[in-house]
Amino acid sequence: MIAFFFAAENVLFSAAICLMLLIGVLEGVGTLLGAGISHMLDSLVPDIDMDAPDVAAGGGLSGFLGWLCVGRVPLLILLVTFLTVFGIAGLVMQSVAAHALGTPLPGALVALPAFAAALPGTRWLGSAFARFMPHEETYAVSRNSFVGRVAVLTQGRADQTLAAEARLKDAHGRTHYVRVAADVAGETFDQGEQVLLVRNDGALFRVIRAGGALADPPRHHP
Repeated sequence: MIAFFFAAENVLFSAAICLMLLIGVLEGVGTLLGAGISHMLDSLVPDIDMDAPDVAAGGGLSGFLGWLCVGRVPLLILLVTFLTVFGIAGLVMQSVAAHALGTPLPGALVALPAFAAALPGTRWLGSAFARFMPHEETYAVSRNSFVGRVAVLTQGRADQTLAAEARLKDAHGRTHYVRVAADVAGETFDQGEQVLLVRNDGALFRVIRAGGALADPPRHHP
C-alpha cells in the first residue's frame, strides 16, 4: 500500500494529499502563534458580491469563484478540500487501473479526469460546509464600498508601483485585508501608517495619506 502511494505514477496524487496535511499542520501551528494562514489566503482573492449579475448568471471569473463557494467558505477549506478530492480521486482511478491492467496508468493521463472530478467535488463539499458556516449573507459588502474608508498598513511598503497589505473595517465592523498602492507619484507608506482608499484599481486600491480622516467613518442610514 505504501509502495503504491509513493509510486512514480501516483506522485501527483500523493503530493496533493501530503500538501493538504502540511497545510493543516501549518494552519494549526500558525493559529497557536496568532498568525494563521487562512485570512492571508482569503485576502489574495477579491471579495465577491454574491448579488452581482455576473455571479448570478454564473459567468466570468466571479461566476466561477461563486460556483466554487468562494466567499461563502474560507479559501483554506476549499483548497484543502480540492487537494483531498483530487488526491483521492487520482489514487482510486490508479487502483482500478492497476487491478484491471496490472499496472497504474501514467500520472499525467489520470490527472485530467481527477482534476475534473475534484472541481464538482469541491463545490459539493463547499456547499455542505457553507451550511454550517456563520450566516453573513446579510452583511455582504462590495469592494467598491471600501473606497472612502481608512486602512492601516500591516505588511510591506507601498508606493505607486509597489503594493502592500492593509487592514480595514467595513460598515458592519468586519475586518478585511486588501492590497493597496499609492495614488500619487512620490508618496510612500510604511507599515503602521493610515491611508485613505480613494479608488478601486483592479486587484488593489489606490490610496493617499489619511491625515485627519476617521479610521471608521460613520455609517450612513437611508
